[in-house]
Amino acid sequence: MSRDFTFEALVLRRYPVGESHRSVTFLTKERGLLSALAHGAAKSQNRLKLLTTPIRHVRLKAYHDPVADSWKVTDLEPLNLLGGLGELLERSAAATVWTELLLASWESGGVFDLFAQAFALLDTADSATVARLEGQTLWRSLEIAGLMPEFSRCSVCGKPLAGKPIWFSVIDGEPVCQSCRAGITSSGELSLPSVAIDSLLATLVLPLDEALASPVSAVAAAGLRTHGLKAWERALGRRLRSVVIDQSSGPAPY
Repeated sequence: MSRDFTFEALVLRRYPVGESHRSVTFLTKERGLLSALAHGAAKSQNRLKLLTTPIRHVRLKAYHDPVADSWKVTDLEPLNLLGGLGELLERSAAATVWTELLLASWESGGVFDLFAQAFALLDTADSATVARLEGQTLWRSLEIAGLMPEFSRCSVCGKPLAGKPIWFSVIDGEPVCQSCRAGITSSGELSLPSVAIDSLLATLVLPLDEALASPVSAVAAAGLRTHGLKAWERALGRRLRSVVIDQSSGPAPY
């Protein structure tokens, strides 16, 4: 049985191992999260030093030692260097949050295609597009993980929620109506307006790049991002350390 493998991968994180080597964590399309040792990746003239810098989209060639159950990088080929992620503060902040989320939650590679495309779009996005892209990516990843709430009815009383603002229960993160929110939402919990929900549900069926062209207000986009992050934090059972909530998602007249 072959011990040499080739994966499509995103470089998420690297750590020093001795003076010359790096341990690199990849999200692979075929196997999910995978850590491999990159020999010589710390040397200034080594090609691996560039290609193991987070965030890169690469083709990873790796050797698997079945006895030690360990991986070694044998080669990397660049697919997208994503050099624009650090050129805009909003891009860098979004990339940091996504990286933390992927490292915390994805043992399988089912989300790979979404984030490979999301990082590629983020690489050239302006500030307004970043806000829309964050919301789309967070909610699509929730859907892939089977964590998407049921928006059609209140989880407490069962009344239809169409055309009404939604709050989220702090107990299980499920949507509740305004009448049922007392006691099961936090005092500072903000509603997600119906226009934001309608926009989200209408665009989730579109390719990600086409969904970004759909008109949505800056406040609605910020609200989708905020609640997408909160939904992931509920699922993980902890705060995401890299998150900075956009205060523009606060109360606004809808």
